[in-house]
Amino acid sequence: MSNSLQTADRVLQILGAFDGNAREMSITRIADRLGVHKSTASRLATTLVQRGFLERQQRTLRLGPEVNRLGLLALASTDLAALSAEAMQWLSAETGESVHLAVLEGGEALNVAQADGPAIVGIGNWVGRKTKLHCAANGKVLLAFSGQPVRGPLTAFTARTITSVKLLRAELQKVREQGWASNAGELEEGLNAVAVPVFDASGGCRAALSVSGPAYRVSPDRFSFLAGSCEQAARLIGFRLGHGKPSLKGEKAG
Repeated sequence: MSNSLQTADRVLQILGAFDGNAREMSITRIADRLGVHKSTASRLATTLVQRGFLERQQRTLRLGPEVNRLGLLALASTDLAALSAEAMQWLSAETGESVHLAVLEGGEALNVAQADGPAIVGIGNWVGRKTKLHCAANGKVLLAFSGQPVRGPLTAFTARTITSVKLLRAELQKVREQGWASNAGELEEGLNAVAVPVFDASGGCRAALSVSGPAYRVSPDRFSFLAGSCEQAARLIGFRLGHGKPSLKGEKAG
């Protein structure tokens, strides 16, 4: 390998060494990971700092703003609905219910994709519709994992809607702990749902994936099962966004 190719390869190795378990690294740790002398690691890191790909944090280095810029460009060019279609169809067939994908927009949950279940009695087309975050399963997921603050007043849509900021914060803590959210008639009477987060390459919550249906089918005793199925599909979508590993049988990387 020529010197220029070797240098480029080492630079890419440095950037690739950062992950969820190593968000900051010292020059010594970088050198150990690459198997090179500290002086070589320092020289390469200095170039990356100058170019904005790394930034110094006292005695350590972390990914810089240029990496964030390129990451955002990559995410913006990704058709989330198209990447999610296969997993959503699988989830709909697995649960027999309608499946929705929602993203955070303007302080609300915007439904961007839907896969209809086989049942005659469905919930209609929600693509393009927005819902308040505090009263929908997907909205609670987006609130819980986005870091967006909870503020009142909270509008009541049914007698079951959470209208207390204190109670909602407690609910969101529960969502973070168990990894999924539910809605039992809080948005519309007789409409229940379960939702989970979809994580992208940055580890952030890119969207919420939910299963919705009439309360007599999507009953509270099925919430845990439905959440498990949602999590499988969400992991597949997340994998295609650069996060984690595939989850559905037969799905391969590449």
